[in-house]
Amino acid sequence: MIKKDKGVHLLVIAPHRDDETLGCGEFIFDIQSQGHFVWVAFLTSGTSPEGKLNHNGHVQLRRREARRALKFLGVPSHRNIFFPLLTRNTYRKIPFLFAQLSKHVKKIEPQFILAPAFEGGHPDHDVASFLAHLLKQHHPNVVVLEYALYNWKKGARKCKEFLEKDGFITWHPSKEAKKAKARALNQYRTQQHILSLEKRTFVERFRPQPEHDYSRPPAHQKALYERWASGVRQQDVISHISAFEQQFAKKKPKKKHTKKLWHSLVFR
Repeated sequence: MIKKDKGVHLLVIAPHRDDETLGCGEFIFDIQSQGHFVWVAFLTSGTSPEGKLNHNGHVQLRRREARRALKFLGVPSHRNIFFPLLTRNTYRKIPFLFAQLSKHVKKIEPQFILAPAFEGGHPDHDVASFLAHLLKQHHPNVVVLEYALYNWKKGARKCKEFLEKDGFITWHPSKEAKKAKARALNQYRTQQHILSLEKRTFVERFRPQPEHDYSRPPAHQKALYERWASGVRQQDVISHISAFEQQFAKKKPKKKHTKKLWHSLVFR
């Protein structure tokens, strides 16, 4: 257990090493500037199942990029958490991830957990959302917030938008946070070919995690990751999620405190 301080503790779940900066980099910087404390847990190592980049040198390079990026956002290395899983393989490792994240939650005692939305943008995003949901079930004092990354909406790939039109806030960052995010993104040199599209949309949006039905595809539509031939079937992801939820899900926690904490943190 970490010694408590006056600031709020937040755990950001990042499926990939750059999602934390893309989805909530400015938020992370500003929140820490207010005296709060952020930890970031990376679910994957940055290597692909295909194997051509699956070697220790690339893993270590991606880790160094992440550490440098988080340093610009004000997150020290001792608050970086790295897991060794392959990209697009988290749905096969849900028990492992949940067990490991639970240990960190008990140690950190965060009041907030941030995770991507359950919207079919990427299989690892949907698994991260589910893990945050389970952590909330097992740790009722935690409030889960979702951050927008990308999805399939109205026949096109959309960045930094939720599928639903309402119920979110747009973060208004400080000038320093904007600069810090730009510098942090530049640290991910191996990902610049991917980040070129994401960088066009610096906006960050958040909402309290809705009560998702993880037994069905989000929005009852074909996932974006199936549209770009990721090699992962949406039904396989949903099946793994549903099997784990049926085995371990507990009663839903009371939420009397959620709105109060959410407003006190965001509407400063």
